[in-house]
Amino acid sequence: MVCAPNQALAYHKPWVNQASAWALASASWSEAKTSAASAGPASMESLPETGAAAACCDHWDGVEHQQHQQQQWQQQQQQQTFVVLHQQTVQKEKMKLLKKLQEIQKIEQLMATGVNVHRLQAQKIGKKHTLVAQLESIEQIEENKLRSDADKQHLTKSLEVMSEDHNTQQVVQIGNNAELHEEMPQLQPQELQHQQQQQNAGGTKSATTRRRERRKRAEKNYSAAGANAATPQESTEEHAASTSAVGRADMLLDRLQGDGAERREALQALHGSVVEQAFSAGGCRTLQQALQVADLETASKLLAELHGHVRSAAESPHANYVVQRIVELMPPVHSSFVVNELKGASAYLARHRYGCRIFCRLVEHSMGGEDFTELMSELLVDALGLSRHQFGHYVMQSVLEHGSQEHRKQLVAALCNDIRQCAQHRWASHVIETALSYCAPEEQRSIAVSLGCLDQDAMVSLALTQYGSFVMKALIRVPGEPGRVAWAHVQNARAQLTAHRYGQRVLESGAQGFREA
Repeated sequence: MVCAPNQALAYHKPWVNQASAWALASASWSEAKTSAASAGPASMESLPETGAAAACCDHWDGVEHQQHQQQQWQQQQQQQTFVVLHQQTVQKEKMKLLKKLQEIQKIEQLMATGVNVHRLQAQKIGKKHTLVAQLESIEQIEENKLRSDADKQHLTKSLEVMSEDHNTQQVVQIGNNAELHEEMPQLQPQELQHQQQQQNAGGTKSATTRRRERRKRAEKNYSAAGANAATPQESTEEHAASTSAVGRADMLLDRLQGDGAERREALQALHGSVVEQAFSAGGCRTLQQALQVADLETASKLLAELHGHVRSAAESPHANYVVQRIVELMPPVHSSFVVNELKGASAYLARHRYGCRIFCRLVEHSMGGEDFTELMSELLVDALGLSRHQFGHYVMQSVLEHGSQEHRKQLVAALCNDIRQCAQHRWASHVIETALSYCAPEEQRSIAVSLGCLDQDAMVSLALTQYGSFVMKALIRVPGEPGRVAWAHVQNARAQLTAHRYGQRVLESGAQGFREA
């Protein structure tokens, strides 16, 4: 029996690839056909020539079509990957430019208030126009791309092949498999467009975009769940109450900014609702204004309502501003209750996002007295832990800037116990920088010796770390022997420091500082 090529292909060995098997099958078919022709017409009649040839062609066309589709799919995937990477790079560059412009804006605000800024920070303002031009060019490119995508989508819609009834679209698949073509369901045009948009969106969305969308969906579901849980009557009553409270706070704030009679009426209206006003977004501003315009007798009556609420106010995003205002405006006789209520929870509240602000104001406006001394002693027991905390280190910096000499010595002694680890810590390094700037020469010398200013290897290793480089720059700026010795070690290791970006910062800062001196 003679086998057609498509039949011989099915019996090829596993280790023979498809192309080799096809070549062997074609050769065998040609030999068989030649021998049958020489044998006579009877043998030729036994060959299913027409059916076999058609099957061969069908099979070979199907293989070529599959290979062509696979190549097209690979090209599309590569193109989509390139587009995604390009968009991510553009977005990162845009975020960098925005951060730089925000930093320049903060520097301009500081200069507008009369604060002396560093020379390097002032030089950044000159780059503002260049950064703005770069940001505008990126936004223009994004806008042009959006327009181009919209034009392509419009062109695609105009070229769609619609059926006669304009409701269905025939999906055509190139191929010779008629059964597959007949069984394929017909899709609506809107469904096809929706699927295409989903595929395009899934291929171009970045991880940040997907994460932001998940967050929005979670917030939406949470809001929907809360709305479903509350009855319509309760939600309406709560909304009406909140609206009424906001309107009342705004009205009182306007009266407090008016003449004497309006102020007295507003202050009288605040009696009995001080706690409620302090813990609300609008009421806390009204209460701060009331403390500023009221006399001591009226203010003391208002503050009497806050007794027992200081700890909860220290953790409130609104009431903490009221407590800060009390410390800033009221004399120690009327504000001593704040210190009394903070005792026993100082280590916890100094680490709080809002509570640390109150401790900074207390140190800046030192009230003195036994209660304040006890509070500071309790706070400085954990000086090393607070220096390493994200919010606690602000309190320690305030102690170094505005605290008493005794408190500074106590804090510096705690830092020197583990000075080298603190110098390379993200938050504690800020505390050491402040100590080198505000402490007495004795404390500065003690910190320099603990850092190893007499050891060149210790100075170089510190300058090559991310946060230690800032400490090293502060040490170089210290007047007297510690700064000169540290700068000498830096100059001796100039070749080693130049090869590292943190070392380059130390060299540039030190050279500029000595030039200005």
